[in-house]
Amino acid sequence: MIIYTHGVRVLELEERRVRLRVFLADYDPSQPHSDLLPHGRSFFFCVLWQAADGEAGRRRGPLNVRVALEDTLDPDWVEANASRFIESVERVSARNLPPGDELAGFYETHYTELDRRLHRWHERWEHENLLIQADYDVVVTDARWLEPLREGQGMGTGFASWGRTVAGGQLVRRGLILKDQGDREGAAHAFRRATAVDDPEATVRALLALDDLDTYLDALRFDAQIAHEARAALELCVRLSEEGRDAEARAAFLLVHSFGRPEFMGEARERAGMESPAERAHRLMSEGDRAGALKELRRAYDGGDEVIDFAVALLDGDFETADATLPGGDLDRTRMALIATDLVFVHAREGGDDVVAALLELRVTAELGSTMWRYALASGNAYPEEVTAAIGERLMWTAVAMHLPEEVRDIAETAGARFPGLAAAAYAAIGDHYTTFGEPEDEADAWVRAAYWTSVAELGGTEPAARALITLARSLDATGYPVAAAAARAAATETAGPELAAGASYAVFSYARLLLRAGHEHRAWHLLLTIAGEGDRGAAEAMMLLGHHAESVGDREMARQWWLCAAASDQPAMVRSAAMELGYLAKIARDAPEARRWYGPVVESDDESAALAAAHLGELHYWLGDKEESLRWYDRTLSGTDDPELVGEAALRVGEMRGDPTALRRAADSGHAGFAEQALTLLSELERQRRE
Repeated sequence: MIIYTHGVRVLELEERRVRLRVFLADYDPSQPHSDLLPHGRSFFFCVLWQAADGEAGRRRGPLNVRVALEDTLDPDWVEANASRFIESVERVSARNLPPGDELAGFYETHYTELDRRLHRWHERWEHENLLIQADYDVVVTDARWLEPLREGQGMGTGFASWGRTVAGGQLVRRGLILKDQGDREGAAHAFRRATAVDDPEATVRALLALDDLDTYLDALRFDAQIAHEARAALELCVRLSEEGRDAEARAAFLLVHSFGRPEFMGEARERAGMESPAERAHRLMSEGDRAGALKELRRAYDGGDEVIDFAVALLDGDFETADATLPGGDLDRTRMALIATDLVFVHAREGGDDVVAALLELRVTAELGSTMWRYALASGNAYPEEVTAAIGERLMWTAVAMHLPEEVRDIAETAGARFPGLAAAAYAAIGDHYTTFGEPEDEADAWVRAAYWTSVAELGGTEPAARALITLARSLDATGYPVAAAAARAAATETAGPELAAGASYAVFSYARLLLRAGHEHRAWHLLLTIAGEGDRGAAEAMMLLGHHAESVGDREMARQWWLCAAASDQPAMVRSAAMELGYLAKIARDAPEARRWYGPVVESDDESAALAAAHLGELHYWLGDKEESLRWYDRTLSGTDDPELVGEAALRVGEMRGDPTALRRAADSGHAGFAEQALTLLSELERQRRE
């Protein structure tokens, strides 16, 4: 937000008279027209005091020496004492009053330029004739008060007079100065006065200052100081929200936001229903309140012009402009990434997939994916779970594509127990990266952690997964891979401590699967063989995988033996998978009884493969010419699925064998091109036969 209200330029200078031109820099359309430009002595006393403060290239003068800063920050003191220094003030001209909608639009368009003119009002601006402005003749009581001035000198000023709310901020500043001077009562009085001004930001700061009146934060370590202030602002935000003081609660939240601690923002979201600035700006924009959206962004990102420009471009859907907006530094870059994060989740929840894709393709999101992911989870904006997991996966694969293994690792570690599948995929990708670019121990460590997180998801917790790593370590030792075994033991110890008992074999299966994906087939098969007789989920999965390997090399009998072992396990999911494979072997051997032995129980179950098993039996009996059995199984298929391919095949065969046009029309409408075309041909033939 603009930190000053007016620009001032010295036009003429005599012994005790100065002509000043005052420009309105911060235009609020809700402000009464009579209050846009100053009137009375107070404002001009403060201008002359500031002109003599020796700051920003200004010369120090007697007025600054005579009056203490804390007195100039007290509107009542200034009002009572300005006449001691200012003899008279006369407005000699005014321009661009009263303002209309067009002028309000001009101020909005040039907001950033005006913000940056704080110390540049000595320079003429090409648009300054369009600003609300007036010239004043100011006569002082003593020529000394004009000594520091020079014709053409200019500056921005934010001193209050005539009731502008900036007075609240000045009173807070006065209170802090008095506190530092040891004047506790004077400080408390200033803070209480600030709470009476219609200024939510000043009220919040004053309330916090009152609570901390006896606390000297400088005595705390920096991190402790930040945590203390953020916690205090959060608790105030919650309290004000509960009291129905919404504007002040929002001001307190924006103070929480300014500390950059997403965990506090997440707590404010949970306890007080606070939206992030980007979320709120998006909502206001969608409601047609563009001015409100911009005000929210300026309050949240004070001084970050590039950040605000970036956010506005995103809200306008102008991703090209947003991507071309260069951050002023690392802080701005991070702020941009977090704004994009908030908007990614907002649009994902609203179903705006194209917008989500555009946001995730921005340069800043590619560079700071792990930062965005950590922020989203901590700030409470990452919901619902399926949306969050999908976005985390996209951020992870972007980092993989850019060969940023540490970014990928950060995403994996942040995902952790909340999203173990994502953590597993991320570590697997890191292992793949190190297969090409790293050392064997790096690859082994990444794949061990991928196996661990896969086991967390499958076994239902970190402790059984850590025990599964001990089993993995033993299998790796047994097959001659001590480096990977050491990595497994280290990861287990890190997770659950030393002296952990061995557990399930699932981590072995998971690790072997990663080896297969990387082309290490020999190592994978040896590892799987070490657990084939264990009798648990990992062993059953291993037997299924060993069967697929045997089939891939043409050894169907060996495949059958492995699948028979899996079918004999006590793992229902693997029993059904094995039954489907054994049924298929019987089908291609044209062995109907054996096929029914395996497919039949699947058809009778509520398994998702039931319709497919029925279709296999229908097709087998169709091949064998057993029309009655084929129709029976195809009817079961049609009653249990809407899958285009299964419906297309079953309806086509039923229509063909029964001469049933209804079934053929269902095949034609199935959405499967091949079966639909055949069904249409048969329908045409039936129609021809009917006419004949």
